[in-house]
Amino acid sequence: MKKKLLFGVGSAAVTIALLAIAMPAQAFTPTLSEVRVLNGPPSDESIDGLALTSDAQTAVVVSDRRAWVVDVTSNVATEITGLTMASRVIMNSAETFAYVATGQFKVSKVDVATATVVDTWTDATLGFAVVQMFLSADGLNIYAVGVSGSFPNIRPGVVKLDLTSGVISKFDAVNLGVPRQAAFNAESGEIFIPYSLSSTTSFAVFDTTSDSFTDIPWAAAGDLTGCDWQAGTMACLVEDTVPYVATVSPSGAVESSLDVDVAVSNLVDIRVTPDGMRAYVLGDNGGFGAVQAVDLAAMSSVLVLDTLLEYPEVVALAPDAGQIWFYAYYAEDYNGGYQVLQFAEPKATLADTGLDAFQAGVMAVVLCGVGVFLLGLYLARRRRSANVK
Repeated sequence: MKKKLLFGVGSAAVTIALLAIAMPAQAFTPTLSEVRVLNGPPSDESIDGLALTSDAQTAVVVSDRRAWVVDVTSNVATEITGLTMASRVIMNSAETFAYVATGQFKVSKVDVATATVVDTWTDATLGFAVVQMFLSADGLNIYAVGVSGSFPNIRPGVVKLDLTSGVISKFDAVNLGVPRQAAFNAESGEIFIPYSLSSTTSFAVFDTTSDSFTDIPWAAAGDLTGCDWQAGTMACLVEDTVPYVATVSPSGAVESSLDVDVAVSNLVDIRVTPDGMRAYVLGDNGGFGAVQAVDLAAMSSVLVLDTLLEYPEVVALAPDAGQIWFYAYYAEDYNGGYQVLQFAEPKATLADTGLDAFQAGVMAVVLCGVGVFLLGLYLARRRRSANVK
């Protein structure tokens, strides 16, 4: 009887653990921090880029002239040696190196730990202005999205940098137009670049597997201003009589849409959370900004928050910290400042196991249940042995 009881307790513990895994997480209410100023760039240098480690503990800050590695907690900045100009920056997945782009297409590889340039690739003949950079899923190639040609004959373009061979290749889109914020589907290797010419908007889609462009017409109403792709979901901002946010299929069709809240005007940027469930829409409202959280599954508004920044823009996402960082040049006495949107609970990682705190708790319950079960079997066996004697 006691054996059955102990067996039941062990089974119940395992069942509870499995139920805990299946239970949805509690809804998190997004919040905005006070404005903070990172050391490094002086007030007379505009910030052109920011790369954050996933836990938001280390930043690489890029101005129009120089770059710094910043310990976010202590706010100690170390200027990167061997780098004289900068415009855009990204980090590799291991967060050991940053890649900084400059004008006339030059990319410098920076060792984040030592704040030094360890490699450089350049081609001054491209005539290419970098707007965004993406790193391929395997970490072997950098794709720079930007403006190709000269006014008025400009079009979206992509420069591919093979980090192994150092070969630089440039590819131009089919049609003329001004590129907007692009979305990168790392799984398929496609870069969706909205672009506009007069009142016509389309997608220039660059396939990184074939290094070729195709054009996908935008059939819905309004003018595409920017997109983001996360976890199989592409969400785009659309300027129209009433601006709206839409989820868009790879074929360019609108799957669902929601009018942007009237408190969020002059659309600036959109970011989708790593799970693909929410989008954050940023507008500058002709001055101080506002951000709207949108539930993409239900396509409904979650809340609207006023930022403390004038003319803000999104500069970085730190997934494990659950943060999106906004930047504005006019923040505190004309110093560039950042405001942090906390969109989710920070992920508390356990270095020795690779598990987060929730997973570790569930594992403890499972092991406890298994332990009770085995103890029950052991005691039952001893009792049978004693009876036989």
